[in-house]
Amino acid sequence: MKFIYGICYYYGKNNKSNIQKHLNIFKRLSIEDKELYIVVMTDDFDKKSIEFISNDMSKLFENIKYRLIPCFNWGGTIVALWMVYQEILK
Repeated sequence: MKFIYGICYYYGKNNKSNIQKHLNIFKRLSIEDKELYIVVMTDDFDKKSIEFISNDMSKLFENIKYRLIPCFNWGGTIVALWMVYQEILK
């Protein structure tokens, strides 16, 4: 059984130190089959912005199995949970 760890992150408004705290916890988990999902909320949901955000965020997640889910900021944490659930169902 896979362990799923999900984060909702509002790009541009939150401090990346919040993500670093989650990463530290995720790395310390003594679970082999784990995956990190990051739902990145943004107000700029065009292709160029999403590409920039993906490249910027990927620097934080070296050597970690993760999935980045870009999302237009329309529902915050509740939408992020729903999006992670939808991604897992795929």
